Amino acid sequence: MFSAGQQHVYIRHTAAGREATDNTCLLDPNNPLIVVHSLNPGTNGSIIAYVQGNPASEWPFCPVHTEVLLKTHQVFQKPVVFGTVREILVGLFSR
Repeated sequence: MFSAGQQHVYIRHTAAGREATDNTCLLDPNNPLIVVHSLNPGTNGSIIAYVQGNPASEWPFCPVHTEVLLKTHQVFQKPVVFGTVREILVGLFSR
């Protein structure tokens, strides 16, 4: 999953297990995330995820491996690039 634009999110746990001085941080657009689990599945509930990539050590940005709480509208999943290319090629050659 990736953050949909720049997102202000709540911190659940920091990477080092220390309590955060502020309980929020900022995700950059397209920041990669690893989903840990979903709260209230089947609804527009919350997602708990680990921040990956785009290391930024200064506040207000989320440090790598911080566990954050997001809403489903704050994330998106990128389509498989090769799947899209394959569909285009199949469409061209099937004519």
